[in-house]
Amino acid sequence: MKLLRHNDYLAYFFRLLPSLTLFQQKQTDHYPFEKTFFNSLITFMENLHQLAGRLVNNFLPVAVNNHSFFVNDIPADLPVTSNREWIASVISSLLSTVVNHVKDTCIRLSAKKYGHVIVLEIQESGCVNTYDMATGLQQVYSLAGKIGGNISIGIRRPEVTTITFSYPNLPLAA
Repeated sequence: MKLLRHNDYLAYFFRLLPSLTLFQQKQTDHYPFEKTFFNSLITFMENLHQLAGRLVNNFLPVAVNNHSFFVNDIPADLPVTSNREWIASVISSLLSTVVNHVKDTCIRLSAKKYGHVIVLEIQESGCVNTYDMATGLQQVYSLAGKIGGNISIGIRRPEVTTITFSYPNLPLAA
């Protein structure tokens, strides 16, 4: 039996990935453990674009009710290497606050990487009440601070509000 090195395992895994997702879609309905395993495996591998897209889907009904829509301009090459659950929680809270305070607008998500820092921006131009939106963000500030992140809100005329979430994208210590 040949022992595989770490890089060999990764190469083997990525060759199997398309068949794993096919297996997940077709075969795991009868095996709940495998379905849970493959769902968590795929979630673990998602990049920031995919994570934001998955979170945006949760808010589509509210956005449609408010005659608004999302545009995900986050590059597909930005990985999420720090605490995925906390980052998802912060982004979800930001999206919730934004979508509940806008009408008739485009909510645009974009991100850039500066060294080990990711800067995510949520921009909209149909805010009904900017003060209420800023107040709604108060509870998210502490969560962002726990992961070393920062949230800021900027208002540029005519009526463009940008919420910025920056955080260090470093792997968790083992």
